[in-house]
Amino acid sequence: MESPLTRRETLGAIAGAGAVGAAGCLDVLSDDQTRLEGWPSYRYDAANSGRNPDAAGPNGDLETAWKQDLEPPGDGYPSELSCPFVLGERVIVAFDFDGGVSRETHVIAVDRETGEQDWSETFELAPDGSNAATAMPSRTLESDGVAVYLVTLDGGPTLRALDPESGDERWQASIERQLYSPLTADGGSLYAGERTYAVFDADDGDLERRYEWERDGSVQRLTNEFPPTVTEDVVYASVADTLRATDRDDGSLLWSAESPFDSKVDDGGVPLTQPVVGDDAVYAIAGDSVRADAGGGIVALSTNDGDQLWSFQPDPTESDADGNGPSASRSGVAGLPLVFEESETICAIGFEGGERTFFGLEAEDGSVRWDLDGIVAIDPADGSTVGSGTLDLGERANVAHTPAIADDRLYVNTSEGAVAIGP
Repeated sequence: MESPLTRRETLGAIAGAGAVGAAGCLDVLSDDQTRLEGWPSYRYDAANSGRNPDAAGPNGDLETAWKQDLEPPGDGYPSELSCPFVLGERVIVAFDFDGGVSRETHVIAVDRETGEQDWSETFELAPDGSNAATAMPSRTLESDGVAVYLVTLDGGPTLRALDPESGDERWQASIERQLYSPLTADGGSLYAGERTYAVFDADDGDLERRYEWERDGSVQRLTNEFPPTVTEDVVYASVADTLRATDRDDGSLLWSAESPFDSKVDDGGVPLTQPVVGDDAVYAIAGDSVRADAGGGIVALSTNDGDQLWSFQPDPTESDADGNGPSASRSGVAGLPLVFEESETICAIGFEGGERTFFGLEAEDGSVRWDLDGIVAIDPADGSTVGSGTLDLGERANVAHTPAIADDRLYVNTSEGAVAIGP
């Protein structure tokens, strides 16, 4: 999960997927291996595009079709949750319950049409009831359309592969380090964001190779919560405020680029996320996934050498003379962007004036084409409304930033369970 959203902010979060509109579906690999079906991955594909050109989406029909009946253990409440996947006839989600009597990770599959539970698997969140701070396993959930992968913490960090039809475990492998972001599955390998990234075999979990870089004499750990971006030739991975493009085959450094924005909470620049790749540019968010007052924005970099093409940062909000009102730094951009090259538009969720906003930027120079608040489904070219709606959630509810779009439905995971929106 990228960062929790309140009930009031739900619409702004869903806007990111709603903008996909006629561009979002998946179900495993199709006959054309470059086309995916359903929504088997965190951002649809290894390139983190967040789009599937074969899905119609719900368009203007934004009524709730069903809501999962989530049954927390004891008096627990999800502290973290995954983004949803759509595999065949199932929607698969994960939750970490870190409170109350039980500390557990639940991976749950529900029927795609009805929301009724198909199977559920439970893993101990921390060994022997330990209260030590740990990573949240639900964040690591990933799939390649063939298996479901996650890193659990029972007995130490363990990479597991589950059968998507039954939840049965296919294999497990102990790994050296816990993970903080989803895996990226592609070409029989699993790419994990950690110091800068590691590659595991998708057949048995064996470590294939690991790439690390030092800064100021020490090895740096990946500090954001987003998976590496993997294309045919390049792997993009960030460490703190530096994004690196590496050769996919041998890991050699092609170029690196630093965040152009100063951080208001840490020394150095605002942390960079993994980018979304266009034809001639990559687009990366510089922002803190938890703190909305960390500053930051979006930057476009050349795919050839990492040179900055443009950057965009929302306008800050000024406090009154007595210092009251929203913080002047409560502006920024969050999550990962959406790239619509057919309309030359870059879309991103952010804060401006202390309010969550959805931006549409000109791909050539980063100028604002439109900005909207509370829109669920839009035309990314001009920001016109296709439809809008709400989710009936409690005041404590959180919503995962990245939904899934398959056929004519939008699937959202919340701390109260998965929700299907559409006809």
